[in-house]
Amino acid sequence: WDDYNGRSIVYDGKTVTSGTPQSATLTVNANDFYAENLSIINTNTSAQAVAYYGVADRQTFKNCRFIGLQDTHYTKKGRRYYYYNCYIEGGVDYICAGGTCIFDSCRLYSVRSGGSITAPEDITAYTTVGTKLYYCGFIFRNCNLTAANGIEVYLGRPWQATSSSIFLNCKMDKVRTEGWSTWSGTNHLSSFFAEYNSMKPDGSPVDISGRTSWSYQLTKSEVDTYYTNQKIYSFVTTSTFDPFSQVISPAAPTGYSVSGNSVSWSAVNGVKGYVLYKNGVLLTITNS
Repeated sequence: WDDYNGRSIVYDGKTVTSGTPQSATLTVNANDFYAENLSIINTNTSAQAVAYYGVADRQTFKNCRFIGLQDTHYTKKGRRYYYYNCYIEGGVDYICAGGTCIFDSCRLYSVRSGGSITAPEDITAYTTVGTKLYYCGFIFRNCNLTAANGIEVYLGRPWQATSSSIFLNCKMDKVRTEGWSTWSGTNHLSSFFAEYNSMKPDGSPVDISGRTSWSYQLTKSEVDTYYTNQKIYSFVTTSTFDPFSQVISPAAPTGYSVSGNSVSWSAVNGVKGYVLYKNGVLLTITNS
């Protein structure tokens, strides 16, 4: 799709001037949404142009691609999202807005120099320890940060006054020495931008001596205490969210045999059914 902020579009049955969220290629308003092996793309390069807009709670993505330039990935405050082995591409604030999002083993690819990868807004999920707040906003774990040739980027900048992006055990290339950028006013002074064990592509430590004075370097103890799977998603207490078991593929079937027109195999725990092919042709779909 190629809608963008400021374009005249038909949205929800009416002709309107698109805002940034309305420009999305895919808008998901449903709780408990799951997607796998899906590419979500906005091809526009003239303004804010969203590929994916997540509105509801408990949304999970595995092996998906989110591709755009500015504001590629846009999520709502107070909601929870999970991404496993996904690819996200953009040039300016391309992971932006609200919510508590965990990105596990994802690849972030920057295509414009001087831009920020993340632009979070106000986060309401946090733990208070003395005078320090450990926010749970955009959390990247074991991710690879890459960029096109000649590109240098910031890890993030604070859209609002209590913004937060955190990079844990990530390999990063072509990130500016200071790491983080300001937005306007003093948003950065009340936000929480942090790293733990940032590495170069070869696995050696990143030189963090030039990082901004208002960013944080977390300790292993802090990560193990405040950034566990259970802790991160516990701040919305009306329902539990366990996306981690959803992205684990079931075991392959064993005991496979063919006898005439009959095919059988051993049951696999947790599997709802199978799609059965022969030489690329669909034979049947089982319901057990």
